[in-house]
Amino acid sequence: MRDKDKGFIEIFALVITSLFMVLSIQMVQEAILHRKVGNAYVQNIQEDYRLEGVLLEAKLVREKKGFIDPTEKISSIYLPDYKYYFGNDRIYISKGVSNLLTVTYIIYNGKVVITGVKSQSNSIYMRE
Repeated sequence: MRDKDKGFIEIFALVITSLFMVLSIQMVQEAILHRKVGNAYVQNIQEDYRLEGVLLEAKLVREKKGFIDPTEKISSIYLPDYKYYFGNDRIYISKGVSNLLTVTYIIYNGKVVITGVKSQSNSIYMRE
């Protein structure tokens, strides 16, 4: 084999190795992004379950009490960071200063029947 061919083979090997390094860096970045997106979905699902629990608690409180003062914000028993209060046939669930969920309901045979749910994630799809 000539020296000219050896140099070409070494350059070709360096180019292929560099290409594999770039591809492996890209794969690592994609794996990190996939993990971040997956964690965001998990956190979103956990938040939905927390809101559902607070909503169930608010629904039971409304069924037990006939009238609740609309200015009274009630802290959740299970998640004290969340508060709920009642308006005109609506239940509002908030955390801090942001209103996370607005639920419309009717009373039927002494039970609260939910007729609509509006949250931050579905508000762009809701019609009023």
